[in-house]
Amino acid sequence: MRYGATILGAGILITTTLFVGLNGWARWHSQSNSAKSGVALPGLVNLVNEDGSKTDFSRSETKLYIDTSKGYQEVDLNLPPFDQIDLPSFVALGGGYFKDKSHVYFDSTLDFSVVTSADSATFQAITDKSGKPQAYGKDSKKVFFGPDMIMGADPLTFHRDSSKSFYDADNKSVFFQGLSYNEQKVDGADPRIFIELTAPDGSPSIYGKQGTTIFCGTSVLVGADDNSFEVGSGGAWATDKQHSYEMCTVYDPDAP
Repeated sequence: MRYGATILGAGILITTTLFVGLNGWARWHSQSNSAKSGVALPGLVNLVNEDGSKTDFSRSETKLYIDTSKGYQEVDLNLPPFDQIDLPSFVALGGGYFKDKSHVYFDSTLDFSVVTSADSATFQAITDKSGKPQAYGKDSKKVFFGPDMIMGADPLTFHRDSSKSFYDADNKSVFFQGLSYNEQKVDGADPRIFIELTAPDGSPSIYGKQGTTIFCGTSVLVGADDNSFEVGSGGAWATDKQHSYEMCTVYDPDAP
C-alpha cells in the first residue's frame, strides 16, 4: 500500500502507457519526462504530507507526475477526476488525502477519486494518538473514511485511537470499520463503556464488549456468554463455553 493507511490494500497495474484502476482512471506517458524512480526531475515539487512523509506525486506549475517503478510518469490531466485538479493549490494531507482550493481527493492505490461531499476549505486528515495519518478525514460538518462519509459521526469529537483498530468513536456513538470504506454505527454501543476486545497477541479483533453484552461488527452477538468469551488468533474467531464463532456467526464444522 502506498500510504499504509487502509485495510483493503491493492496493487496498481502500470504499463508503459496505461495506469489501470478499477475504472481505468489515469493514463501515464512514459515515453517522455521519465527519470529513475526516486530521483526527482528538475523543477518538480514533491507533494509532502503534513507529517513530513513523502507521497508518490510531484508537480510543476502545469503538470502532475507519479513516481513509479518505471520512473516518473506524467498524469493525463484531461481524464477525470484529474481534470478537476487545480495544480497551484494541490497539496497532500496524509492518509491518502489531497486537496486543492475547490475539492478534496482520496488515493487508495486502487482508485483516485473526488470526495464529493467534503468541504475543501475546512477539510483535514485525522491521525491516531501517535500522530500517524489515517485513511480518515473531516471537515466542519462531516467525518470520512476514505472517499465515503461516516453517517452520524461528529467531526468535533470523532477520534481514532489506533491505526490497527476496527472500532472508532465520537462522544455519542461507536463505529465499526467495515470493508470498502463502509464504516457504520454500532447499534446500542455506548462509547463511555464499550471495550474493543483483542486477540491473544494483542492485535485488534472484530469483537467488542459492553457490560455483559458481546458485539461483533455492528451488532450484538446474540447468545454469547460474556464470562467465558475469548477471542482467538487473528481476531475473527472466538469461543465461549457453548459455541465457536467465525465472522459473527456460530461456527458449524459440519456445514458444507
